Amino acid sequence: MRILDIINKFSKLFLDSKKSLSGSKNSIRTYTLILERFYDFIASKLDKHENLSIFDINRCFLNNYIIYLGEQGLKKNSQYLNINVIKQFLNFIADSDLNVYGAIKLNITGVKVKLEQKEAESFNQDEQNRIIAYIKKLDQLKGFIANRSALILKMLLFHGIRIDELIHLQWSNVQEEYDETDGYVYRFTYVGKGAKERSLDFPITFISNNIEKIKQHITSDYVVPSTTGGKMSQGNIFRSVKSILTNIGINKFGLHIFRHTFGDNNAAMNINLAVMSKLMGHSNTSITSKYYVRVTNKTKREAVFKGIDRFI
Repeated sequence: MRILDIINKFSKLFLDSKKSLSGSKNSIRTYTLILERFYDFIASKLDKHENLSIFDINRCFLNNYIIYLGEQGLKKNSQYLNINVIKQFLNFIADSDLNVYGAIKLNITGVKVKLEQKEAESFNQDEQNRIIAYIKKLDQLKGFIANRSALILKMLLFHGIRIDELIHLQWSNVQEEYDETDGYVYRFTYVGKGAKERSLDFPITFISNNIEKIKQHITSDYVVPSTTGGKMSQGNIFRSVKSILTNIGINKFGLHIFRHTFGDNNAAMNINLAVMSKLMGHSNTSITSKYYVRVTNKTKREAVFKGIDRFI
């Protein structure tokens, strides 16, 4: 089978597999554009190399493709996304029939785009105070939308939950427990990134009013349901939260900012690194340290001064 026929055949299957995993419309559109760009690149190569085969897609080929993406004006982050999706796609082809296409996996090993490490954006204290004040206003209302928005903001800001974890969270994943110190808590258990199970507690009194109001309007298995009782889409939550942030004068957008803020707040409270790693759902403490442990002149000075103070 010719290379373009193979790309065409498996592109549809690949996109179907992404849709079956509840991929958002924006994500599917992005995957589609990336595959179409890759298809066009291969088609242009066929003008000079008529016998180009799927097995000619190797590290050298993909490194040339990275150069091509740069020449097309794509920034490093976009190049990184494009190559990751293309590698997923090629591995998908290989996995479909290892006897026929298995060699593709070996051919593309080690291809990556190097990114400059940037400090993750988070909300400053003033912005957090505005969000908290808005949550308190929502808590005074009786409507479904207001209480669902309050619950979403609380879960994002004080729980550090990923948005994909939040929209899939169902009441079957929630257990009510009593702790002599902390009182009644909800224990949220769900499968997080990397298919790892996460379990975090949340005080019932903090969100019970929101949940009660939501259940008065909608019967649903989902903790944060849509207006019809089904699963909310990421796009719907993004638009809702963006509107709220705009209304309270915050110009930072994106749902992951809440998670970074949660991590920064834990770091500021000097929460043990191992505990932080569990709270964030990271696979190891090195990831937590990379993003949330920052050593400044002030922190170094404080460490020295504390050591001196012990002997004075």
